[in-house]
Amino acid sequence: MWNLLPGILLASALSTAGGYLATVVSTTLMGLPREKPPVISPIMMSIVLGMCVRNTLGLPTICTTGIQCCLTKILRLGIVLLGIRLSLTEASEIGGRALPVIMASVASALFLVTWLSVRLGLSSKLGALIAAGTGICGATAIVALAPSILATDE
Repeated sequence: MWNLLPGILLASALSTAGGYLATVVSTTLMGLPREKPPVISPIMMSIVLGMCVRNTLGLPTICTTGIQCCLTKILRLGIVLLGIRLSLTEASEIGGRALPVIMASVASALFLVTWLSVRLGLSSKLGALIAAGTGICGATAIVALAPSILATDE
């Protein structure tokens, strides 16, 4: 348990900084009104910050286990909680009209990206990750799918 703490704290710090940075970029640099959530995605800003930290400072070995826990267990829990936030009433209001369009869009994206990945000579695992990211919900879909297909970090 204690070995997870440094990585979880690092991920939490990057997440908090990403949220703050998204607000600053949206309001100060772009001059947009303050909104909740900001126009610039806090998730995207957190990912960019994480990439900057990893590629400039490196990831301390002590943080590896906690970061891995965040990428697998905590992220999946977050996705579930985000899904619960959508109420059944809201889903039923738009579901009848939008469900066929959503299903066609997701299926088309999954099929097209998978087909393209084969044509481009990408591995089947990488193709599946890119297809899920494109067709479903971006980075969170990729991170959630990766462990189930035994994808490597590379």
